[in-house]
Amino acid sequence: MTPGPPCRLTCPHCGGHKYIMSIASGNTFGATIWSDSKRDYPMLPQPSVVQYCPHCGHYFFFEDAERTDVMIDREKRKISWGKLIGKEQEEDVSSAEEYRAKWKPIEEDVHRNHFGELTFEQTDQAFDELFMDDLSDERKNQLLFLWLFKYNDVFGGRQEGGNATVCTASISAKRMSVLRMLIDCNDGNDLFVAELYRELGQFDKCIEIVAPIAAGDDNGAIVAKQFMKQAEIGNSRVFPLVFEE
Repeated sequence: MTPGPPCRLTCPHCGGHKYIMSIASGNTFGATIWSDSKRDYPMLPQPSVVQYCPHCGHYFFFEDAERTDVMIDREKRKISWGKLIGKEQEEDVSSAEEYRAKWKPIEEDVHRNHFGELTFEQTDQAFDELFMDDLSDERKNQLLFLWLFKYNDVFGGRQEGGNATVCTASISAKRMSVLRMLIDCNDGNDLFVAELYRELGQFDKCIEIVAPIAAGDDNGAIVAKQFMKQAEIGNSRVFPLVFEE
């Protein structure tokens, strides 16, 4: 993994700036694919699809922010603000002290924000703020996946050692609602829908869907057999998928 230049995001709500990391190049070595379809790529992290603005406290979609990469030339002591659309504007820094004074806050912000990942509490707040009836289906799906993935990170089986934290009754109820909405939004994707029913605890429904798929000989069948096995033992937590070579 090769780090790229810091990326400056401009909040579409207040115009405030935050800085996050970027990747110049990476790979998918060491990837983990989870039953809920989340993919963890240690060498290819991506910015969070939803970002938090530290200035106004609102949330926004990453794609809605103006994005500018910040190039640093330490020898010439120049900071170049190169917009992703290709325009560039260089800013001369006359002394090393001035250079450090301009660069240090950017460096600290990048270190603090990483890729703009949200905590579960922030994800829950972002969902409540951004999920609206007139939102596009694509963005509804993005928010639903973001919420479910973060829930499973904290409560649903992706914890170190598999020790899940107990969540509140209201969060449990919200999870059921999110799972049902994802089922509606992904009608036709039988394998994924079966997984959602398994996470809902509707194990017979999961088995009913995956049984015909498991009879095949492709990767779908490999996944279906793992879903079926977990459903048969009554496990509703997510788990890493294993693919035969």
